[in-house]
Amino acid sequence: MANLLPRDVLLSFLLECSTSFEPRQALQTLYRRQGFLRTTRLDSGVLSADALLNGSARLQNITLLQLQVHGLIATEYGHDLIKALPALLHLEIRVDLVQYCEATGHNHHLAPHRIDASEEILTKIFRHSEDDFIDLWNDKKLQGCAKGKLKLRSLSLHGLDLGKPEPLLQAVKFSRLHSLVVQECANIVELLRGVRPTGLPSRMNMTDLVLTENPKWTRNDRNEDDDAIDDFLKSFHGLQHMVVYGPEEDDLRPSSEAMTAHADTLRSLFLFCKFPEESDGHYEPAELRAFLERCSQLEQLAVQVPPLYPEFEVETIRRADGAFMVSCDQLLYLHVLHQLDRQAQQPLSPGNPSELLVVPSRKRSTDV
Repeated sequence: MANLLPRDVLLSFLLECSTSFEPRQALQTLYRRQGFLRTTRLDSGVLSADALLNGSARLQNITLLQLQVHGLIATEYGHDLIKALPALLHLEIRVDLVQYCEATGHNHHLAPHRIDASEEILTKIFRHSEDDFIDLWNDKKLQGCAKGKLKLRSLSLHGLDLGKPEPLLQAVKFSRLHSLVVQECANIVELLRGVRPTGLPSRMNMTDLVLTENPKWTRNDRNEDDDAIDDFLKSFHGLQHMVVYGPEEDDLRPSSEAMTAHADTLRSLFLFCKFPEESDGHYEPAELRAFLERCSQLEQLAVQVPPLYPEFEVETIRRADGAFMVSCDQLLYLHVLHQLDRQAQQPLSPGNPSELLVVPSRKRSTDV
């Protein structure tokens, strides 16, 4: 296949393999003949640094890399692959933490073990030495890196427990991200706590934010009044697509005040978080109405509202969610409205975040 394909025709190359084999010559030939590649994905079964790092591969145009982490192979070679992609802009890391824990002797049933295993994965993938920093800073060809930090456009993390996110915070320049997807993870607020825009006025280019928790995993012990997600959202503005799914975590529920910083630019919003114990709804009616009235560009909305039952009288229904319905009257561009209940499924993260609001699903996306 590598030899028979016409030269310079591929834009994307995805190789999924459940068994290990030696692809060195084939990959060298493929990358040498396909100089216009923009995206590539190699499953952990075929990751081989030697196959790519011998100088014959043409990797200067590849902007997207997906790492599938099931064991030690991907973590060992992931770092070398990232260093070999000078134009890297989009990075996705998908982790099967159960398999990784079994392969490395961690107990995935214990939260501290999951946290340590996740930290180990991030440390190995993003490990930097002092020499790496110097080489990256002096080599002008390496546009994807500066001062030892990756300048990515999008970062997607799946299946990690982020109780110790320091390796990630030290490796990625979050203020340059346009898209951040953290899906089926735990302790997400620990990551958000460490992300801050740089400069004055603050600079953050993020337009897409997807945060979904893994409800099966327990979180770190923290204070009940954790404002990490509010502090994060208030620190910049300009989000166009926001998805927050955290039915088991109080910490992942943003306040209406924090979301207001993005009200003028939001085009799609999926909000499914744990209800406050003293409330039947996501927010107080007045709060929700004040926020939605600011969302002049909103096209798609999925949000929890107080439950409605057929036996209610009309006046009872109006009192239950009247403020929400009145607010919707102000949404001139609204095309999709999804009223969520407590049994809403976890949303998906496809290439276009706005699709989350149209077809929420548990089906996994394999490609970005």
